[in-house]
Amino acid sequence: MEGEGISHNQGVENTTPVISIIFEGKAMNEQSDNSRLPTLVARIERLEAERADVALAVREIYTEAKSAGYEVKILRKLIAERKLDTDKVAAAQSMLEIYRDELTAFESTPLGRASAPAL
Repeated sequence: MEGEGISHNQGVENTTPVISIIFEGKAMNEQSDNSRLPTLVARIERLEAERADVALAVREIYTEAKSAGYEVKILRKLIAERKLDTDKVAAAQSMLEIYRDELTAFESTPLGRASAPAL
């Protein structure tokens, strides 16, 4: 067939593929009613703008806290901790205390003293 000028589509019916959009587990082709799309896009855009406004307001509050003498890093840690489950916070604090105790015990051994940085 080389040199005969045969196209790879020869003999295949020329059809236009239907563009499918997957939405909530349902396939909607281009002939379906997509009147909800502009509303959905507008709602998402509005929420994205609100999120940006809230993020700006939060940054301004952190700036205010810094100018009042608070350490922003500690304040952020406090805010993150308050979002956590109190049982999880207590468990993490308990584990942290156990690790501190083990480290202190290790530092009092000959190996711990030998590995301590020279001051």
